Amino acid sequence: MVKPERLGPLAGLLSLSLLVVNLFATRSAPEPDTPTAQMVAEMLDNRNAYIASAALILGQAFFLLIFAAALGAILGRVEGETAWLAGLAALGGSVASALAMASGVALLATVFTADHEPTGAVWVPLEFHTFFLTSTGVALAAFMLATGLAALSTRALPRVLAWACLPIGVGVAFGGLFGFGAELDGGVFGTVWFLAGIAFFLWTIATCVVLLRR
Repeated sequence: MVKPERLGPLAGLLSLSLLVVNLFATRSAPEPDTPTAQMVAEMLDNRNAYIASAALILGQAFFLLIFAAALGAILGRVEGETAWLAGLAALGGSVASALAMASGVALLATVFTADHEPTGAVWVPLEFHTFFLTSTGVALAAFMLATGLAALSTRALPRVLAWACLPIGVGVAFGGLFGFGAELDGGVFGTVWFLAGIAFFLWTIATCVVLLRR
């Protein structure tokens, strides 16, 4: 039986595993400037791939919720006067998970709308999918910043991981704050968001390994 303190890091690794599968084995949603007829045809021709992608997003979000709650609990056990940071970390992770789940549901709604109403109405759930998925960046930023500040004051994580939380938190915030503009198409904002995403991936792996070895 898996011990509760090991459940969190295992969930974090599972969330990343599903993310990798989703990135390389399924299809990304159509771009917002895709013509309606082309977008509907894309959704219908690759219906099962988009349903699989939505299911993987829901799985990622579920395991992220467990990971964030477990890490918040670990930080809370060793915090004193700054216990609110542990709560903020858990809250940020929970909100990010909820937004990711909402994006998965919206993607499913897009597929089913294309099935039954292959018109411009398909754009409504697809826009919600994009909005919810992009907004996870803001919640993840709160999770990372709170985790980093709490870990620095309590040494609940190695200092290199605690310090890494701060620039990663700022970087992932760009995804939420600038996700709908042209900034993420390239240039400085796009580079920062891309590097922050990779850094978050590696940080999660390292943190999970540290927690599992305790």
